[in-house]
Amino acid sequence: SIAVVSLSMLVTPLLAHAARRVAARLEAADHAKHAPGPELDEFDNHVVIGGIGRVGRLVVQALEAENVPYVAIDANGEHVAHMRLSGRAVFFGDAGREELLEKVGGQRARAFVVTINNPLAAERMVEAARRIKPNAVVYARAADTAHAGRLIALGAVGVIPETVEASLQLTARLLEGLDLPEESVSQRIAAMRASETEKLTDDTDDKDNEPNENG
Repeated sequence: SIAVVSLSMLVTPLLAHAARRVAARLEAADHAKHAPGPELDEFDNHVVIGGIGRVGRLVVQALEAENVPYVAIDANGEHVAHMRLSGRAVFFGDAGREELLEKVGGQRARAFVVTINNPLAAERMVEAARRIKPNAVVYARAADTAHAGRLIALGAVGVIPETVEASLQLTARLLEGLDLPEESVSQRIAAMRASETEKLTDDTDDKDNEPNENG
């Protein structure tokens, strides 16, 4: 009957949500051994990375090549287990939790890097980092222009939407293919990136200065 179908449509999303919550708890229990411990008390002037997917792993490679100490956090147990097999300082957990950032020495960190896929989770990490260390330097990956604006408003720096960065890289390849001098290409791309960053900052400032309907 229509009533049964309607009830089924209502219950199915609730069951799916419950299943996801149970799965998350089971994964957390399974990877409890990968939580940060006392060994991190020695970390100082390091970089804290939230998320070790494709972008996060590239950041890790760059830091390792330059011998910069880092600690990474990820909520994906498989990612964490894989990275820990090679002895890397990667831990399981929610990088948006203040207490977890404190456990990995966030108050002593040189910088934070947010590469989390989920926009809301990324924003939570920026907020948490700035709460435990108000003068924290936080670099963040942005999904799009709107997300970049929110991250900047929360205190992140160096934020460029992935779509914009991809366009800049494509433009650089084009100019190089047209045999323009490497220095000219670098200067042109740097100027374009600075212009896009300024636009994002201006948009954020304009929204902050909009009149409050409740005030």
